[in-house]
Amino acid sequence: MWSPKRQEGPTKIIGPAYTVKYVRNNHGTDPKPQGHYVSQLNLLMIFLWCSIFRYMTEPARRRCLATLLFNLMGKIIQSHPSHTPNANQIDTVPPGSVVFISAPANIVNAVYGGLMSNRAQYSSAVGTIVDGRVRDLQEHRDLKYPVFARDIGTTAPAEVVRVSEINTPVRLQSGDQDAIISPHDYLIGDLNGVVCLPKGLADKAVQLMASQVEADEKIAEDLARGRTFAEASREHRAKVKKPEDL
Repeated sequence: MWSPKRQEGPTKIIGPAYTVKYVRNNHGTDPKPQGHYVSQLNLLMIFLWCSIFRYMTEPARRRCLATLLFNLMGKIIQSHPSHTPNANQIDTVPPGSVVFISAPANIVNAVYGGLMSNRAQYSSAVGTIVDGRVRDLQEHRDLKYPVFARDIGTTAPAEVVRVSEINTPVRLQSGDQDAIISPHDYLIGDLNGVVCLPKGLADKAVQLMASQVEADEKIAEDLARGRTFAEASREHRAKVKKPEDL
């Protein structure tokens, strides 16, 4: 977790996944949608202005530059109609969703930045999870918008990767586990990390949770009174519901 504070505080996100899949620019077999999940614009100019923006500390100057930046984006859209998507996918993130971004393995470029959190937060997304690198950490923290990621980076993504698909199943970039995140799966993130609960298993999982939580609470109470873990666990976990009980 990289924001609001790395590995500190009660930050938690829970919501259905809205997935964004990045591929390398030379990955010719993957789809090339009309729209970027943010926008298919001439990003180099925008990133230059954003870099200047990050180093400004005076609120009035930041607001002024932000206005200039959004005006610039509008002019670029008007002057490049062939690059204008039917709808920018970051603008269609459903309220309450968790944005899950999948980047190719071994990419040093960040695929998510502060402007994305600004728009996601306004769209009432509850947080963002990046299977890759992020940048603009202070901006996310200032927004108090939860962002989880594998690592950080400083370079923009456009030179090496592109968005391929939106709201499609994506594979976790991990050599330790084989996991697929599908649209509308439930994503839960907190101090301990991130969990994906497949939508098809959610009802059963919820039914199993209550007895597990109750057992753990009773074990904790017994341990505080000096009872051994083996005794407390044997008594209370024997009552925990199992999948076959449903």
